[in-house]
Amino acid sequence: MYSDLESQQNGYRIIIIEDEESQIEIWKRILQEVTKDFPSMYVSPFKDAETAYKSILEDNHVSMVISDLHLSASGMNGYDLYKALRSKGKEFPFAIVSGDKIALNQIKERKLLTIEKPILDFIPLAQEISSIIQSNLETIFRGHVSDEIKHIKSSLKEVKHEQEHARKITEESLSLAKELKEELQRHTKKEEEFQKLITDKLVNKKEDEKKDSLLVGAGKFFRVFFSTK
Repeated sequence: MYSDLESQQNGYRIIIIEDEESQIEIWKRILQEVTKDFPSMYVSPFKDAETAYKSILEDNHVSMVISDLHLSASGMNGYDLYKALRSKGKEFPFAIVSGDKIALNQIKERKLLTIEKPILDFIPLAQEISSIIQSNLETIFRGHVSDEIKHIKSSLKEVKHEQEHARKITEESLSLAKELKEELQRHTKKEEEFQKLITDKLVNKKEDEKKDSLLVGAGKFFRVFFSTK
């Protein structure tokens, strides 16, 4: 149920930052109830905030972080860790645990769960954490669905744009083909007219030559005829 990241590559982690071993054991008992609802989820404990911070930044499969407020072996306390992660865009649920009620009241924020020690009743707390994780997972799922819908819409828009571009190219091609056809028809008509003109000239030339030949023959005939008189 509880293992390091190296042995649970495909699961979602609940991060625990606690420097007291006895408190870690208490959280194991509480989160054992939580992980019953989420079989692929497991607990990853840390004893200082700095190490946890580096690990969390490298992991996109964190479901929730639960940190003790005061960590004796760390320069970064639980609230510092919360602010540092939020500044990096990490928006998963975060809980601060402390026996210092005054300090907890001072750091209450809308998206920050505060848990006062000692924890006497495990079941209600486990149920609350399960509910928070479930809500966060649903938000993530809706975000993924929304992103997928946006991607589909963007793809459809691109397809529509490509179709419109193809339609314009087709129309331009058809228009160009029509112009070429009309130009070819005009060229053919001019060529036919030119051929007719050449043919008519040849016919006229032959007729003129024939007339000239007749006139020459007639002239010879009359010269012979009058020379014999």
